[in-house]
Amino acid sequence: MTKILIIDDSPEDREFLTDLAEQAGTTECHAFSEAKPAIEFLAKNGADAIFLDHKLDPEISLVHIPRIRRLAPDAEIVLVTGHRIFGLDRLVQRFSLRLFLKDNLNVETVARIIGHV
Repeated sequence: MTKILIIDDSPEDREFLTDLAEQAGTTECHAFSEAKPAIEFLAKNGADAIFLDHKLDPEISLVHIPRIRRLAPDAEIVLVTGHRIFGLDRLVQRFSLRLFLKDNLNVETVARIIGHV
């Protein structure tokens, strides 16, 4: 069973990522608009892969990503961004994240990501 967690404040992006994950064969997909309830869910239920909007809130890189990594040390964590931003590469390396531009995400890419879990 593949459990996917999507954390994005945009309803359109949550729907887009949920659709991609379902088309890619995800058996369980949970989407949240805010980090805190998503992290509470993660602490209780775990996840195999997490798609995370890097602009979700100001605490995303300092507080939420380290906590998500501690709660899900083996999960694939995908930081989704609309465009390249200076400094994201350091964050990606520090917490073993994957970085994808939203425009480059498609069913095949999501299938490869969830295929690694």
